[in-house]
Amino acid sequence: MRFVLVCLSLGLALLGCEKKETKSAASAPKTTSKAGLARAPVQKAAIKFKKGPQAKGPTSRPTSRPTSRPTSRPTSRPTSAPAKGGVSGQLSGTITLAPGLAANVKAGQTLFIMVRRDAGEGKKGMMLAAKKVAVTGAKLFPLKYAMTGRDVMMQGTILSGTVRVEARIDTDGDAISKQPGDVIGKAGGVRNVGDKGVDFVLDKTIK
Repeated sequence: MRFVLVCLSLGLALLGCEKKETKSAASAPKTTSKAGLARAPVQKAAIKFKKGPQAKGPTSRPTSRPTSRPTSRPTSRPTSAPAKGGVSGQLSGTITLAPGLAANVKAGQTLFIMVRRDAGEGKKGMMLAAKKVAVTGAKLFPLKYAMTGRDVMMQGTILSGTVRVEARIDTDGDAISKQPGDVIGKAGGVRNVGDKGVDFVLDKTIK
């Protein structure tokens, strides 16, 4: 009888322990998700955009405009006036065409009147002045002419002293070249700049 009571007491004690364990298991907090795993905390990354350097406008003004103006004007002008130390004179006269040469003179030709420094008989001195005249035919003659400082060949040249005067009717209009058929003539002897009535006749042709 005593043995039965001891067994019954042990059975009740074991039953009480099982109920306590069941209650403690039910009251324990659940730390797992449905899948049985804890979720890791998720942090949202905040993306910040850095502002780039703003374009700045030009801080200086264009300097292409000239800041200074010329303070002086050119004082030299190309003229035929003589240089300091002398004044150009003039000479004048009449050029006549020989009657037998009228057929050689045609419109479109050029008359060159030339004044040279006297270098002696039969020698060509330095050219001082020249004038170019358009020929309209034999009716152009007799022609009155005048050579002045405006006709000098080089700036600063002074038309003065003893000279020789000649002229040529040129067929090609080139003062340097001479062509057969050009009509020529010259004032006889030496003349002085300042003389008037330096007349002569065109009486020869170049062969």
